Amino acid sequence: PLYFFLNCDILAIYKVGLFGMSTKVLTKSKQGRDTIFKWIRDGRFAPGERLPSERELAKELKMNHITVRRGLAELAKEGIVVKRPSVGNFVREIRPEGLATQVALVLPDWIVKNNFQHPALSSTVLGILDILDHEDYSVTTLVYRKGQLWMDAGRTVVSRGIRGIVLWPEDHIDPQDVRQLLDKGTKIVLLEECKPLRNLGLFCVDIDKMAALSQIVDRLVTLGHKDIIIVEYSLSPYSDLFDEMTEDFAKRLSCDPESIRFIIPNEDNNPDFSLLENIFKREKMPTAIVLPDEFAACEVFRLCYKYNIQIPDQLSIASLCDNTPHAYPIALTAPDTPRLMKEVAKRAVKVLADMLNGEQIMEQCVYLRCDVKWKASIGSAKGK
Repeated sequence: PLYFFLNCDILAIYKVGLFGMSTKVLTKSKQGRDTIFKWIRDGRFAPGERLPSERELAKELKMNHITVRRGLAELAKEGIVVKRPSVGNFVREIRPEGLATQVALVLPDWIVKNNFQHPALSSTVLGILDILDHEDYSVTTLVYRKGQLWMDAGRTVVSRGIRGIVLWPEDHIDPQDVRQLLDKGTKIVLLEECKPLRNLGLFCVDIDKMAALSQIVDRLVTLGHKDIIIVEYSLSPYSDLFDEMTEDFAKRLSCDPESIRFIIPNEDNNPDFSLLENIFKREKMPTAIVLPDEFAACEVFRLCYKYNIQIPDQLSIASLCDNTPHAYPIALTAPDTPRLMKEVAKRAVKVLADMLNGEQIMEQCVYLRCDVKWKASIGSAKGK
């Protein structure tokens, strides 16, 4: 029996209550450990700083100093606290991973679905990593299905103690899922504007794509183009602005707004690009097409090859967004989207870090200026 007691796990002894010690001792010491850990994590005690004495901590925690000693011993085992005999307990100089502020990039699953990776994802991740110091922040990535933000990512954010998220929103997002996260104290910054979340007071960063549209149309008109098609998605955070701008463009071109607007349905983030072929089957082809992104641009380049249409001699093409600038047979006129997406991510995560540090953010949306890079896909309308 003596051999058994000398060799068994002391924690097991506590659990069964041998020697009259109950599990309450363990619970109390864990409470002390958790509270001191929280103080360190929240910055009350900085790396390298000496902690108050055991008796001072015990007084503040309203615990026995032996219980506090056990909690400190646990923190020392975890590498969070360094015990220096006859000197005291110190917060470890190098921030352990457990002390890093937990943040997450939260993405809709279609961005990484079926081995497909959205071309903007790498720029976004690089932007985040450029800003966050890996010694101070631990970054994870979570994905969510349509209408399942809370179920797929929200609960994980709360259970892991993730304090802030950079959210790539989708048009089908449920505002109630986001409210649950806000109610739990999670700080949230959006990577682009999202209609369903406009009334939640969230900070968002986005590219000013409407400025790009205005620049492109102005240039096309200057080059003599009058038969212009502007392609947009049926579900878009910019649909209201698209409607206003196409109205203005139609007045300038003395035509019906519906004659220059072409809608691609994109429910469930699955655009029906096959409809673009209808543009090429018209009795009168446009002389210029403005596209929403690189996905639509790739399809238009394919159709030009199919119908033997020369770019830009017979058709000028431009895009409001292009994350794959080297993917085309002719350089595509568009903004420098990879750089802009990286800047969006950097601005978003910088704001998130400021929020986590207790700063009040007064602005709600920032739109980054979006200058178009004029390339070989646009030419004069003369002779078309």
